[in-house]
Amino acid sequence: MKLQLAVLLAGVALAVAGPLHEPSRDTHGAQVLRVKVTDLADLRYLAYLQSRTTLDFWTEPRALGEIDIMARRWDLPMLKAALQHRNLQYSVQIANVHRHLADLKERHLQARTKAGDSRMSWDAYYNYDEINAWLDSLAAEYPSIATVTDVGTSYEGRTMKLLKLSTGGTGKDAIFTDGGIHAREWIAPATVTYFIQQLVAGDGVGLLDSVDFYFMPAINPDGYAYTFTDVSPKFCHHAVHHAFHQSLWTLADSLANAAVAALTAVHGTQYKVGSSTNTIYIAAGGSDDWALGVGGSEYAYTIELRDEGQYGFRLPESLIIPTAEETWAGFKVVAQFIADNPKPK
Repeated sequence: MKLQLAVLLAGVALAVAGPLHEPSRDTHGAQVLRVKVTDLADLRYLAYLQSRTTLDFWTEPRALGEIDIMARRWDLPMLKAALQHRNLQYSVQIANVHRHLADLKERHLQARTKAGDSRMSWDAYYNYDEINAWLDSLAAEYPSIATVTDVGTSYEGRTMKLLKLSTGGTGKDAIFTDGGIHAREWIAPATVTYFIQQLVAGDGVGLLDSVDFYFMPAINPDGYAYTFTDVSPKFCHHAVHHAFHQSLWTLADSLANAAVAALTAVHGTQYKVGSSTNTIYIAAGGSDDWALGVGGSEYAYTIELRDEGQYGFRLPESLIIPTAEETWAGFKVVAQFIADNPKPK
């Protein structure tokens, strides 16, 4: 097996239906403010605040535009005063973060109760145990192509599972995809599981004849179980997915452009193509770097998923399928390229 592509997907969190326990107490009184930045001096000021305070920047202060900041109750007066002092316009995007998280949890529970079984429906966000149970069910339902291996245990004792999809044979190139490295970006694990479904029972089945696929949908299990954790290691030949930016960090522009064209054709969502430094912010030392520098991967991609504006880290369940559909279209272009252009044996 030669690793040809590795995909890391990390998606939304606070925006998404949170962990299945009560929201942390430190969200009482917290708000999310959306700040309109039109001046570089103000942008530098926000970057200074990010480096010197405990404010939670949902948008990196790297480019002019709208920047979302979550401030807990003890930081909120300071933030509002600072913005007023700079004459920066802002609006309140989430007036009560704690209530918002509780509502997300309730919607999640209602959706899961309605579903009533272990199958994925992609109209709700699933917790870590549910995802693992689903992986095991795939191995039972599709034993000829699906294999689940326990590859380790998290710090808090959660079993980490690796799903392999393969029709057998040797010498195939491989694509490794993981999601959820950033605990609060829950759209990515949902998107990874959608990819899996398309490969076992959708329009991606034919790819298994040429490529082996490896998946870890929620690679940060402890953080995924506790939304506000955000560790940041990454992995090899891959397309990394994050939420809340809509861009593609690329090391092979022509392939990235083809993937984005396919993605945009599905729902018209606009993505940017370029390095992370040029499109979002400096992000050296990530899994994409490891993939090329250590893992021997041929290609490494990072995809920043929805949403760029209206929802941010609050992507509703109704947008899981549209996000997954369009991202799958882009992923499929890359996977087909790998299938059509195997590494020399």
